[in-house]
Amino acid sequence: MYPQMPNQPTSAQDPYTPQEQPEQPRADYPFGVGPGQPSPQGSTQPVDQVQPYSPEPVEPGVRVLARVIDAVLLSFLIGLPIALVKFLLLGFLTHNSAANSAEVATVLLNDKIVSTVSYVMFYIAVFLNDVVFVAFKGANIGKLLIGLRVINAETGDKPTFGQAAVRTLVYFSVPMVFSFISIWVSTAIFQSLAILSYIWAPILLITIAISPPTFQGWHDKAARTTVIKKL
Repeated sequence: MYPQMPNQPTSAQDPYTPQEQPEQPRADYPFGVGPGQPSPQGSTQPVDQVQPYSPEPVEPGVRVLARVIDAVLLSFLIGLPIALVKFLLLGFLTHNSAANSAEVATVLLNDKIVSTVSYVMFYIAVFLNDVVFVAFKGANIGKLLIGLRVINAETGDKPTFGQAAVRTLVYFSVPMVFSFISIWVSTAIFQSLAILSYIWAPILLITIAISPPTFQGWHDKAARTTVIKKL
């Protein structure tokens, strides 16, 4: 019989028991956060609170398609009534071309007022589509229809209201400013600068195309968001 060994103090961890390795971020989540993974703030997110997203980036062409859908919908909802009102005003002005200068000036003023109100209506629709829908639904109407989502690039969650507002402001700030000013200012210098309102969207598209693999444009980077395909 072997002599009984005195009781030895046990260590905190049994050296013969395999130790649990810390969970590493999964490679198929490109932004470093997945279901049950620690967030950059150090808290673990439950699976049901993380938006499912694909590691495949959304190509610029698909994002353009979503914007085209938005433009068509906004044109029917806002653009057609605006065009009809302005057409009626121009028709009235043409019909009364022989009227005195005071009446013509009044019509021109009314046309500027109608244009201003029209742009206000348009950008209210943009706010609802690109800020409210993105903050509460995770995408605007065009992206929802083709299965895209906007997410927080750091956590994978839906963007906050502030993030949705920032990305919308960067996207529409230049066209919005020049749209309103061009109604009331008709100087040659300003009209030459107004071309920026037409090329701003293509510039943002270029910033998306040259930023693989996440394809984040300036508006995405400013708001710390990215666009993904919904699983």
